[in-house]
Amino acid sequence: MTKSKETFEKVADFFQKRGDKEWAKAKNGEGGYHYNNAKQNYDSAQKAKDAAKGAPSKKSEVLSLQEFRDEVACISGKIK
Repeated sequence: MTKSKETFEKVADFFQKRGDKEWAKAKNGEGGYHYNNAKQNYDSAQKAKDAAKGAPSKKSEVLSLQEFRDEVACISGKIK
C-alpha cells in the first residue's frame, strides 16, 4: 500500500519537533550527543519531506461512488 502525502508530512513534523527538542537540549549544555540526535532527526524529517513531494494525496486516491461509476461508464464506452 502506498503511503499518502499526508502521512509523510506527519512523519516529517514529528521528526522536526523531536529535532528541535534535541537541539534545545544541546544548546542548554546537556551534552554533545544531543547535537547528533538533532542532526539525525532533522535528516529523517528532510527524507520524509522529500518523499511527500512524490507521494499521492489521499484525496486523489479515493473516488466517490458516483465518480467511480462515471469512470467505469466512460471506459466501457457508454459516456464520451
